[in-house]
Amino acid sequence: GEEEHRTVKTDYNRTNKNNATGQIARRQHHKMALHRIQRSDDRLSHEKKKKLLRAKKKVNCDKEWNSSDSRNKGSSLGTAVLRGATLDFAVDEPLPFTSPEAHFHISDSQRYSEDITSWLQSNRNDPACAVSISSVMGSKC
Repeated sequence: GEEEHRTVKTDYNRTNKNNATGQIARRQHHKMALHRIQRSDDRLSHEKKKKLLRAKKKVNCDKEWNSSDSRNKGSSLGTAVLRGATLDFAVDEPLPFTSPEAHFHISDSQRYSEDITSWLQSNRNDPACAVSISSVMGSKC
């Protein structure tokens, strides 16, 4: 209806007016492809969160989950604790510049806080986590 008419008019304004029909069709094809990718990404993200929740229940870490969850009440993701060392791309957590020589970057924000001692303990078998707390925290200890 009217919304589609407005969309086509907007797309027409973005063409160079030579073979506008083909350009509009190509533009709409790109939009549809991007929407399919977004839906697929959303579905995979949702499935990943469900899988992480199931894994967390299987490990039976309810005590750790509850203590960490209380720190993340303001979080938009209920599974922020389950992220490991990263945040989901959908989470807006801008960080200042980090030197390429730095091995890690600890945010000053406590929005998605993680107890580093328990995190290192839970990842003790991961060679990437073979660091001492004093080397990570530095002067913050």
